[in-house]
Amino acid sequence: MRWYRTLPLSLSGAAVLFFSGAGLGQPSSSSGQPAAAPKPHVEGMKILEEAVQVLDPKKLEWLETRFWQQAELQGLTFQAEGKYWSGPQYCLRLDLRVHLGDSLGKMLVVSNGSTMWERFELGESSSGEIRRVDLTKILETLHNPNMIEQVRTEFFQNQSLGGVAPILRSIQKQMIVTGMHSRIWQGKNIVELTAIWSEDTTKSFYSPKVPWQNFLPRRCILFLDADPMSRWPHRLEWWGPAGTAAGDVLLLQVEFRDPKLNQPPPKEQWEGLFTLKPDKLPVADRTKNMIEDLKERRNQLVQERSRSGLQK
Repeated sequence: MRWYRTLPLSLSGAAVLFFSGAGLGQPSSSSGQPAAAPKPHVEGMKILEEAVQVLDPKKLEWLETRFWQQAELQGLTFQAEGKYWSGPQYCLRLDLRVHLGDSLGKMLVVSNGSTMWERFELGESSSGEIRRVDLTKILETLHNPNMIEQVRTEFFQNQSLGGVAPILRSIQKQMIVTGMHSRIWQGKNIVELTAIWSEDTTKSFYSPKVPWQNFLPRRCILFLDADPMSRWPHRLEWWGPAGTAAGDVLLLQVEFRDPKLNQPPPKEQWEGLFTLKPDKLPVADRTKNMIEDLKERRNQLVQERSRSGLQK
Protein backbone atom coordinates (compact mmCIF):
# COMPACT_ATOMS: atom_id res chain seq x y z
CA MET A 1 0.00 0.00 0.00
CA ARG A 2 1.33 3.43 -0.83
CA TRP A 3 1.23 5.66 2.20
CA TYR A 4 2.54 8.82 0.64
CA ARG A 5 0.30 10.69 -1.73
CA THR A 6 0.85 13.79 -3.78
CA LEU A 7 -1.60 16.42 -2.69
CA PRO A 8 -3.67 18.39 -5.31
CA LEU A 9 -4.99 18.13 -0.90
CA SER A 10 -3.39 15.90 -4.55
CA LEU A 11 -4.24 18.86 -0.25
CA SER A 12 -2.76 17.50 -3.96
CA GLY A 13 -1.35 15.76 -7.51
CA ALA A 14 2.25 15.94 -8.01
CA ALA A 15 4.49 17.66 -5.59
CA VAL A 16 3.33 17.24 -2.03
CA LEU A 17 3.69 13.93 -0.20
CA PHE A 18 0.63 12.80 1.70
CA PHE A 19 -0.42 9.74 3.59
CA SER A 20 -3.05 7.99 1.52
CA GLY A 21 -4.77 6.23 4.38
CA ALA A 22 -3.99 8.97 6.87
CA GLY A 23 -3.57 6.29 9.47
CA LEU A 24 -1.25 3.98 11.30
CA GLY A 25 -0.35 0.42 11.55
CA GLN A 26 -0.86 -2.05 14.24
CA PRO A 27 2.11 -2.22 16.59
CA SER A 28 4.22 -5.29 16.00
CA SER A 29 5.87 -7.51 18.53
CA SER A 30 9.60 -8.18 18.62
CA SER A 31 9.06 -11.18 16.38
CA GLY A 32 7.36 -9.04 13.74
CA GLN A 33 3.94 -10.54 14.48
CA PRO A 34 1.09 -8.04 14.90
CA ALA A 35 -0.17 -7.52 18.41
CA ALA A 36 -3.65 -8.59 19.43
CA ALA A 37 -6.43 -6.48 17.96
CA PRO A 38 -6.97 -3.45 20.23
CA LYS A 39 -10.30 -2.38 21.65
CA PRO A 40 -11.81 0.81 20.18
CA HIS A 41 -12.07 3.82 22.46
CA VAL A 42 -15.82 4.45 22.28
CA GLU A 43 -15.73 8.14 23.19
CA GLY A 44 -12.78 8.77 20.87
CA MET A 45 -14.57 7.11 17.95
CA LYS A 46 -17.61 9.28 18.69
CA ILE A 47 -15.52 12.47 18.60
CA LEU A 48 -13.98 11.47 15.26
CA GLU A 49 -17.47 10.88 13.88
CA GLU A 50 -18.47 14.35 15.11
CA ALA A 51 -15.52 15.86 13.22
CA VAL A 52 -16.49 14.06 10.01
CA GLN A 53 -20.08 15.27 10.30
CA VAL A 54 -19.29 18.88 11.22
CA LEU A 55 -16.77 19.25 8.38
CA ASP A 56 -18.87 17.46 5.75
CA PRO A 57 -18.68 19.59 2.56
CA LYS A 58 -22.48 19.39 2.28
CA LYS A 59 -22.61 21.50 5.46
CA LEU A 60 -19.33 23.37 5.04
CA GLU A 61 -19.64 24.91 1.58
CA TRP A 62 -16.71 27.33 1.88
CA LEU A 63 -13.35 26.67 3.49
CA GLU A 64 -10.16 28.70 3.62
CA THR A 65 -7.11 27.58 5.59
CA ARG A 66 -3.34 27.81 5.65
CA PHE A 67 -1.61 24.48 5.18
CA TRP A 68 1.75 23.29 6.50
CA GLN A 69 3.36 19.87 6.17
CA GLN A 70 6.73 18.33 6.96
CA ALA A 71 7.98 14.80 6.36
CA GLU A 72 11.23 13.00 7.07
CA LEU A 73 12.10 10.72 4.16
CA GLN A 74 15.23 8.62 4.57
CA GLY A 75 17.47 11.52 5.50
CA LEU A 76 15.68 14.21 3.48
CA THR A 77 13.33 16.77 4.98
CA PHE A 78 10.31 17.56 2.85
CA GLN A 79 8.27 20.65 3.66
CA ALA A 80 5.28 22.30 2.02
CA GLU A 81 3.26 25.34 3.00
CA GLY A 82 0.60 27.43 1.39
CA LYS A 83 -3.08 28.23 1.27
CA TYR A 84 -6.18 26.24 0.40
CA TRP A 85 -9.66 27.36 -0.64
CA SER A 86 -12.63 25.14 -1.48
CA GLY A 87 -16.16 26.07 -2.43
CA PRO A 88 -19.39 24.64 -3.84
CA GLN A 89 -19.59 22.95 -7.24
CA TYR A 90 -15.96 21.73 -7.00
CA CYS A 91 -14.35 25.17 -6.78
CA LEU A 92 -10.79 24.78 -5.51
CA ARG A 93 -7.50 26.61 -5.17
CA LEU A 94 -4.35 25.14 -3.61
CA ASP A 95 -1.27 27.35 -3.72
CA LEU A 96 1.89 25.72 -2.32
CA ARG A 97 5.62 26.23 -2.01
CA VAL A 98 7.51 22.95 -1.68
CA HIS A 99 10.99 22.38 -0.25
CA LEU A 100 12.83 19.06 -0.67
CA GLY A 101 16.39 19.25 0.60
CA ASP A 102 17.92 22.23 -1.23
CA SER A 103 15.31 22.18 -4.00
CA LEU A 104 12.41 24.63 -4.17
CA GLY A 105 9.21 24.07 -6.11
CA LYS A 106 5.80 25.66 -6.53
CA MET A 107 2.48 24.06 -7.20
CA LEU A 108 -0.85 25.67 -8.00
CA VAL A 109 -4.05 23.67 -8.41
CA VAL A 110 -7.18 25.53 -9.52
CA SER A 111 -10.70 24.39 -10.38
CA ASN A 112 -13.76 26.42 -11.37
CA GLY A 113 -15.98 23.34 -11.29
CA SER A 114 -15.73 22.48 -14.99
CA THR A 115 -11.98 22.64 -15.61
CA MET A 116 -9.04 21.86 -13.36
CA TRP A 117 -5.53 23.22 -13.93
CA GLU A 118 -2.25 22.23 -12.29
CA ARG A 119 0.84 24.41 -12.63
CA PHE A 120 4.28 23.26 -11.47
CA GLU A 121 7.59 25.06 -11.18
CA LEU A 122 10.89 23.55 -10.03
CA GLY A 123 13.63 25.94 -9.02
CA GLU A 124 13.76 29.71 -9.32
CA SER A 125 14.60 29.65 -13.04
CA SER A 126 11.88 27.20 -14.11
CA SER A 127 9.22 28.59 -16.45
CA GLY A 128 6.86 25.87 -15.29
CA GLU A 129 4.31 23.65 -16.96
CA ILE A 130 0.51 23.45 -16.90
CA ARG A 131 -1.75 20.43 -17.00
CA ARG A 132 -5.44 20.69 -17.77
CA VAL A 133 -8.31 18.30 -17.00
CA ASP A 134 -11.87 18.53 -18.28
CA LEU A 135 -13.57 18.01 -14.93
CA THR A 136 -16.99 17.67 -16.56
CA LYS A 137 -15.88 14.53 -18.44
CA ILE A 138 -14.19 13.17 -15.33
CA LEU A 139 -17.40 13.57 -13.32
CA GLU A 140 -19.38 11.81 -16.07
CA THR A 141 -16.99 8.85 -15.78
CA LEU A 142 -17.21 8.81 -11.99
CA HIS A 143 -21.00 8.87 -11.97
CA ASN A 144 -21.34 6.08 -14.51
CA PRO A 145 -23.50 3.30 -12.98
CA ASN A 146 -20.65 0.81 -13.49
CA MET A 147 -18.21 2.88 -11.45
CA ILE A 148 -17.36 1.82 -7.88
CA GLU A 149 -17.98 4.16 -4.96
CA GLN A 150 -14.44 3.67 -3.68
CA VAL A 151 -12.99 5.06 -6.90
CA ARG A 152 -15.13 8.18 -6.54
CA THR A 153 -14.09 8.58 -2.91
CA GLU A 154 -10.39 8.22 -3.75
CA PHE A 155 -10.65 10.73 -6.59
CA PHE A 156 -12.24 13.49 -4.52
CA GLN A 157 -9.77 12.91 -1.70
CA ASN A 158 -6.73 12.88 -3.99
CA GLN A 159 -7.84 16.00 -5.79
CA SER A 160 -8.67 17.87 -2.56
CA LEU A 161 -12.16 18.66 -3.80
CA GLY A 162 -13.84 17.89 -0.48
CA GLY A 163 -11.86 20.00 1.97
CA VAL A 164 -10.41 18.24 5.02
CA ALA A 165 -13.40 15.96 5.67
CA PRO A 166 -12.20 13.17 3.29
CA ILE A 167 -8.94 12.92 5.24
CA LEU A 168 -10.82 12.36 8.50
CA ARG A 169 -13.27 10.02 6.80
CA SER A 170 -10.37 7.93 5.52
CA ILE A 171 -8.95 7.70 9.02
CA GLN A 172 -12.35 6.71 10.35
CA LYS A 173 -12.79 4.02 7.68
CA GLN A 174 -9.34 2.42 7.86
CA MET A 175 -8.38 2.81 11.50
CA ILE A 176 -9.46 2.44 15.09
CA VAL A 177 -9.23 5.13 17.74
CA THR A 178 -7.58 3.50 20.74
CA GLY A 179 -7.00 6.43 23.08
CA MET A 180 -7.90 10.04 23.83
CA HIS A 181 -7.22 12.79 26.29
CA SER A 182 -7.88 16.52 26.58
CA ARG A 183 -5.10 19.09 26.75
CA ILE A 184 -4.01 22.54 25.63
CA TRP A 185 -1.94 22.89 22.46
CA GLN A 186 -0.64 26.30 21.39
CA GLY A 187 -3.24 27.98 23.55
CA LYS A 188 -6.11 25.94 22.09
CA ASN A 189 -8.27 23.42 23.94
CA ILE A 190 -8.00 20.20 21.98
CA VAL A 191 -8.91 16.54 22.17
CA GLU A 192 -5.95 14.34 21.24
CA LEU A 193 -6.90 11.04 19.63
CA THR A 194 -4.57 8.13 18.97
CA ALA A 195 -5.47 5.70 16.19
CA ILE A 196 -4.00 2.60 14.55
CA TRP A 197 -4.86 0.54 11.50
CA SER A 198 -7.93 -1.64 11.80
CA GLU A 199 -7.42 -5.40 11.60
CA ASP A 200 -9.05 -5.61 8.15
CA THR A 201 -6.93 -2.79 6.75
CA THR A 202 -3.76 -4.31 8.16
CA LYS A 203 -4.46 -7.60 6.39
CA SER A 204 -4.64 -5.77 3.05
CA PHE A 205 -0.98 -4.71 3.10
CA TYR A 206 0.91 -6.26 6.02
CA SER A 207 2.53 -9.68 6.06
CA PRO A 208 2.97 -11.03 9.60
CA LYS A 209 5.98 -13.01 8.38
CA VAL A 210 8.19 -9.90 8.07
CA PRO A 211 9.07 -7.05 10.45
CA TRP A 212 7.19 -3.79 10.20
CA GLN A 213 8.48 -1.77 7.26
CA ASN A 214 10.61 1.31 7.94
CA PHE A 215 8.86 4.64 7.21
CA LEU A 216 5.45 2.95 7.32
CA PRO A 217 3.43 4.62 10.12
CA ARG A 218 2.05 2.55 12.94
CA ARG A 219 -0.10 5.18 14.60
CA CYS A 220 -1.74 8.52 13.93
CA ILE A 221 -2.35 11.30 16.43
CA LEU A 222 -5.11 13.82 15.73
CA PHE A 223 -5.36 17.21 17.43
CA LEU A 224 -9.07 18.02 17.14
CA ASP A 225 -10.71 21.16 18.48
CA ALA A 226 -12.41 20.52 21.81
CA ASP A 227 -15.52 22.44 20.72
CA PRO A 228 -18.11 19.89 19.46
CA MET A 229 -19.41 22.53 17.05
CA SER A 230 -15.96 22.83 15.43
CA ARG A 231 -13.80 19.71 15.84
CA TRP A 232 -11.30 21.38 13.50
CA PRO A 233 -8.19 19.16 12.85
CA HIS A 234 -5.48 21.59 13.94
CA ARG A 235 -2.71 19.02 13.55
CA LEU A 236 -2.17 15.42 12.39
CA GLU A 237 0.92 13.32 13.16
CA TRP A 238 2.06 9.95 11.80
CA TRP A 239 4.57 7.90 13.79
CA GLY A 240 6.50 4.80 12.74
CA PRO A 241 9.92 3.16 12.61
CA ALA A 242 12.76 4.85 10.73
CA GLY A 243 15.45 2.21 11.17
CA THR A 244 17.90 4.55 12.88
CA ALA A 245 16.27 4.93 16.28
CA ALA A 246 14.68 2.71 18.86
CA GLY A 247 10.93 3.00 18.86
CA ASP A 248 8.81 5.12 16.55
CA VAL A 249 9.69 8.57 15.27
CA LEU A 250 7.59 11.38 13.83
CA LEU A 251 7.47 10.67 10.09
CA LEU A 252 4.88 13.15 8.89
CA GLN A 253 3.19 16.16 10.46
CA VAL A 254 0.42 18.28 8.96
CA GLU A 255 -1.23 21.43 10.28
CA PHE A 256 -4.32 23.29 9.08
CA ARG A 257 -4.01 26.83 10.41
CA ASP A 258 -6.31 29.85 10.75
CA PRO A 259 -9.43 28.24 9.26
CA LYS A 260 -12.27 30.37 7.93
CA LEU A 261 -15.46 28.35 7.67
CA ASN A 262 -18.42 29.22 5.44
CA GLN A 263 -17.00 32.64 4.60
CA PRO A 264 -17.19 32.96 0.80
CA PRO A 265 -14.76 35.36 -0.88
CA PRO A 266 -16.23 38.42 -2.59
CA LYS A 267 -17.75 37.44 -5.95
CA GLU A 268 -15.45 39.83 -7.79
CA GLN A 269 -12.51 37.68 -6.61
CA TRP A 270 -13.93 34.35 -7.77
CA GLU A 271 -12.52 34.40 -11.28
CA GLY A 272 -9.04 35.29 -10.03
CA LEU A 273 -9.16 32.57 -7.38
CA PHE A 274 -10.70 29.70 -9.33
CA THR A 275 -9.41 30.23 -12.89
CA LEU A 276 -5.86 29.80 -14.16
CA LYS A 277 -4.65 31.73 -17.18
CA PRO A 278 -1.94 29.72 -19.00
CA ASP A 279 -0.23 32.87 -20.35
CA LYS A 280 2.23 31.55 -22.93
CA LEU A 281 3.06 28.30 -21.19
CA PRO A 282 2.30 25.01 -22.99
CA VAL A 283 -0.75 23.17 -21.67
CA ALA A 284 -0.93 19.37 -21.53
CA ASP A 285 -4.44 17.91 -21.49
CA ARG A 286 -4.60 14.96 -19.07
CA THR A 287 -8.34 14.26 -19.33
CA LYS A 288 -7.99 11.07 -21.39
CA ASN A 289 -5.19 9.69 -19.23
CA MET A 290 -7.10 10.40 -16.02
CA ILE A 291 -10.24 8.68 -17.33
CA GLU A 292 -8.15 5.64 -18.25
CA ASP A 293 -6.59 5.66 -14.77
CA LEU A 294 -10.04 5.73 -13.14
CA LYS A 295 -11.26 2.82 -15.24
CA GLU A 296 -8.08 0.86 -14.51
CA ARG A 297 -8.54 1.46 -10.79
CA ARG A 298 -12.15 0.31 -11.06
CA ASN A 299 -11.10 -2.92 -12.80
CA GLN A 300 -8.38 -3.49 -10.21
CA LEU A 301 -10.91 -3.23 -7.37
CA VAL A 302 -13.34 -5.55 -9.17
CA GLN A 303 -10.60 -8.18 -9.48
CA GLU A 304 -9.57 -7.78 -5.84
CA ARG A 305 -13.15 -8.14 -4.63
CA SER A 306 -13.75 -11.11 -6.89
CA ARG A 307 -10.74 -12.88 -5.40
CA SER A 308 -11.92 -12.14 -1.86
CA GLY A 309 -15.52 -13.13 -2.62
CA LEU A 310 -16.92 -9.62 -2.04
CA GLN A 311 -19.76 -8.06 -3.96
CA LYS A 312 -19.16 -5.04 -6.16
